[in-house]
Amino acid sequence: MIYYIVALALSFIFTGIYVLKYKKYFDSHVTVFFTLIPVVELGYLMCARATSSQAALLAVNITYIAGFYLTLFMTLYIFKTCKLKIPSFVTFLMYAINTGFYLFVVFSKSKAYYKTVVLEYNGDVSYLTKQYGFAHMFFYVILVLYIAAGFVALILSLKKNDVPRVLVKYLLVSEVVPLVLYIATRAFKLEYEMPAIQYVIVQGILLLIAERTGLYEIDESLLESVIKKGKMGFFSFDLHRRFLGVNDVAIEFFPELAELGIDKNIIYKTNDFFNTVYKWIDETDYEKQKEFFYERDDKVYKITQTVIVKGKQVKGYQFFVIDDTEEQKYIELINNYNTELELKVSEKTAHIQEMQDRLVLGMADMVESRDVSTGGHIKRTSSVIKLFVEAMRQDVRLKIPESFYIHVIKAAPMHDLGKIAIDDAILRKPEKFSEDEYRIMKEHSEKGAGIVRQVLSGIDDKEFVQIAENMAHYHHERFDGKGYPDGLKGNQIPLEARIMAIVDTYDALVSKRCYKEKLPYSEVYDIIESGMGTQFDPTLNQYFLAARESIEEFYRNAQ
Repeated sequence: MIYYIVALALSFIFTGIYVLKYKKYFDSHVTVFFTLIPVVELGYLMCARATSSQAALLAVNITYIAGFYLTLFMTLYIFKTCKLKIPSFVTFLMYAINTGFYLFVVFSKSKAYYKTVVLEYNGDVSYLTKQYGFAHMFFYVILVLYIAAGFVALILSLKKNDVPRVLVKYLLVSEVVPLVLYIATRAFKLEYEMPAIQYVIVQGILLLIAERTGLYEIDESLLESVIKKGKMGFFSFDLHRRFLGVNDVAIEFFPELAELGIDKNIIYKTNDFFNTVYKWIDETDYEKQKEFFYERDDKVYKITQTVIVKGKQVKGYQFFVIDDTEEQKYIELINNYNTELELKVSEKTAHIQEMQDRLVLGMADMVESRDVSTGGHIKRTSSVIKLFVEAMRQDVRLKIPESFYIHVIKAAPMHDLGKIAIDDAILRKPEKFSEDEYRIMKEHSEKGAGIVRQVLSGIDDKEFVQIAENMAHYHHERFDGKGYPDGLKGNQIPLEARIMAIVDTYDALVSKRCYKEKLPYSEVYDIIESGMGTQFDPTLNQYFLAARESIEEFYRNAQ
C-alpha cells in the first residue's frame, strides 16, 4: 500500500513543481500529461484498496487513461521537440481512435477485452487477476506504434542541427524506462503495478527537460522591448560552451552561426569570430555585464554579454548584437572634433602661457634694470636653478613629481619681484645699506610674495602659483631660523625656497657687486658647504655638489 501512496504523493509534488516553475516551457500536451498522472496514480491506489471486483475494475479503467492518452501526448511532444510536423488530420485521427477504443473498454459489456476478472489479495493490497480477450491485442498494437514512432523521431533528430541533443537523450530515457519496467514485471512476475512508478519517473525526466528547455527559450517580453528599440540579434551558449540558439538577425550579422548545431561546442570552430567569442566567454565575470565591439566588412557590431541565470545559478552566456556602425562613426567624428578642439585649446593655452612668461620675464628685467648692483642676477639664477634641479631629478629616491621641478624653474625669475616696490634711493645705492635701509630692503621678499600672488591670480595652476609665491617670500630664510622675513626654521621653509636660497647666495658670491669683488669658485663652494645645516638645508648639499661642475662651467661661459 505504501508503494502506491508514495507514487501518488510524488506525482502531486512533481505536478506542483511543473505548474509553479516550468509550465511556460511546455506545450498543452505536456500540461495534460502532468495533469493526468496524479489521476492515474489515484486509480492505482483505489485498485489496491478495492473491496470488490467492480470497484477494482473501475479503478483499473481510470489507470487506462495512461495507456490510451499519456502515451499519445508523449509521442506528440517528442515529434514537436524533434521538429517533425504531424498533419492536423493525423493528430485528430490518432486522438479519435484512442478515445473510441478507451470508451469501448470502459463501457462495453462484451468479453472481447476482459474475459474474466477476479479480485485477489496480497496482505492489505488487493489486485485484479484478468483474463484478456482478443481486443486487448489492439491495445498493445497502439502502444507499440506510439513507442516505435517516438523512437524513430528521436533517432532521426540526431542528424539535425537545430534539435537540442540533451533533450533527445532525456526523451530516449523516458521511452526506455516503461519498456524496461514492463519487461521486468513480466519476467519476474511482480505483483505490484510497475507503471505506477514508471509514470512518476517520466515526470521527473520531464522536469529535467524543463530545466534544460529554459536555456533555449528567450523571454518574449524582453524580445518585444528589444524589437521596439531596434534590430537586435542574440545567440547563447551553456556553461560548457555548447550552442543553445540564435535568432535570424544574429545570423544575418554572422552567417557562420547558422552552421553551428544546437549543443555543439564552439571549441570545434576555429574562424576569427568563434575564436573571439570563445575568448569573451573565457574572460566572463558573472557579476558584470560586458560590452565588446567586433568589426567586419566596414561594419561595427556592438555585442553585450550577459549570463543566463535560473534561480540563483548561472546556466550559460547570452550575447545581444546590434549594428552600431552609424553610432561609432558619429563617435569617431565627435572624437576627431574634440581632438582638433583640444589641439586648438592647447595652442591657445600655450600662447597665453607664453604671454604670461614674457610678462613675468619683462617684470624681472624691469626690476633688474632698476637694481644696478646685481647685474643680471635674475637671469643667472634662473639658469643655475635648471642645473640644480637636474641634479635632483637624477635621484629617484626623492619621489618628487616632475611638475614640481618644472614649476621651480619657471618661477625662479620671480624670486626678486618685490624689489620693484623698493625706493630707487635704496635699491640703486652703490654703497652698503644703513640699518634702516637694510630693514627696508628686506621688505622686498614679503612685498614680492604679494606681487606674485596678484600677477598670477588668473592662472589655474595653483601649484605653480604657490611655488612662485614661496620662492619670492622665503628665499632669504635660514635653515637655523635666523633668516627673514618670518624666521622659519628647517622644514618649515618650503623646499623651493630652500633651493632658491643656495642658488641666490652662490650667484651673489661669484658675482661682482658695487660693495665687493667676485670670489673664486672654490672659495664660494667652501662657503656654501660650511653653511649647510645653518644657513642652508644640509640634505641639498649632495645635489649642489653634483651640479657644481656644470654650474661653474655656466659662469665661465657667461663671463
